[in-house]
Amino acid sequence: MARVSVAVLMLVSTAVLSSGQSEPLIGNPSGRTTISLDGTWSAIVDPYESGLSGRFYENSKAKSQSDLVEYSFDRSPKLRVP
Repeated sequence: MARVSVAVLMLVSTAVLSSGQSEPLIGNPSGRTTISLDGTWSAIVDPYESGLSGRFYENSKAKSQSDLVEYSFDRSPKLRVP
């Protein structure tokens, strides 16, 4: 009896899950303004997550030898985004 009820429960749940239409993850995607990210991107690995507090996104350059800028987007590996 228990096997029959488990089998019926599995059939019903499979039918319910497969019959539902999946909705888009974002509402009205065609009506939104989009920006293409295609192209070549410079990437810097940030294992200690210091990029945000170090303001890596500003892409600052050392103005003198005493400036402590320890990253360079110019010499970083490149990624091709399709």
